[in-house]
Formats: sequence, C-alpha cells, structure tokens
Amino acid sequence: LMHLQDYGCADQIDRLCESMVLESLISEARPRSDPKEQVIRKIQAFLHDHYREEHDFDQLALRHGLSSACFRRWWLRLINRPPAHYLMQFRMEKGCRLLVETALGVGEIASAVGFRDPLYFSRRFHQVMGMTATAYRRQNRSPFTKGLRENN
Repeated sequence: LMHLQDYGCADQIDRLCESMVLESLISEARPRSDPKEQVIRKIQAFLHDHYREEHDFDQLALRHGLSSACFRRWWLRLINRPPAHYLMQFRMEKGCRLLVETALGVGEIASAVGFRDPLYFSRRFHQVMGMTATAYRRQNRSPFTKGLRENN
C-alpha cells in the first residue's frame, strides 16, 4: 500500500483535479432554482443597475413574464420586503456610502441616488437612518476623508 505522500507531485495534482471535477459534477446535479426565482433575481439585478430611475413594479413584472401578484408573492418570499422598500433601502445605502466617501453636498447625493427633491431625500434619510445626512456624515467619515469639504 502506498500513501499519498509516496506519490509524485504530478499524481497529487491529478488527485486534486479529479476531486474538483467530481465536486463540480455533484454541484451541477443539485436541483436548479425555480424559474420564477431566477426572474426575481434578474429583476433585482436590474434594480441594482437602474436604482436612480423611477420604476413601475407591475410593468417590470409584466416585462419579465410575471403577473403583478405572482411577482410580489415571489419577491416577498425571496427578498423579505416589498420592492419599493427594497429599492428605497438600496438608494439609502448608496447615499450613505457617498456621504462618507465623497465631499458631495447632500443635494448632489440626493440627485446621484435617484431623488428629484433633495428635501424629500433628507426627510427619508432621517426616517430610515434615524439621523440627518449631515450628522451621518460627521459620525461615519473616516480620518482619510475628514479633510474633504465639511460644510454640507
């Protein structure tokens, strides 16, 4: 009987490759996700790419071959919150990042994340985050960005 360390390096590499091939075949044998789940993930990716835009979720569902009711049922099952709330949270996360990483003014950030009205952005930000955008910036800005414009 030979032990693994008795094999040459090429044999060890062959064994590792064989193992990886077998693992990939096993993972391919797992059941595929439901086609509706794939559509929801596709819509989610679309929203990530187009988060600055206004969306009619019923039309978005129809464009992807789902009824409004089916879309909302599957969306809630997979994402755990309504699509409008999800999109708002996604925009807020983008806004938080811009507040911390840039010197853009709050109005500029509002526009950058898809809000036409900077005051509405400010109100929603306060509701969602529990503090004003300016306070969030002051609290979370890193030492590397503290030298950026502070008057916003």
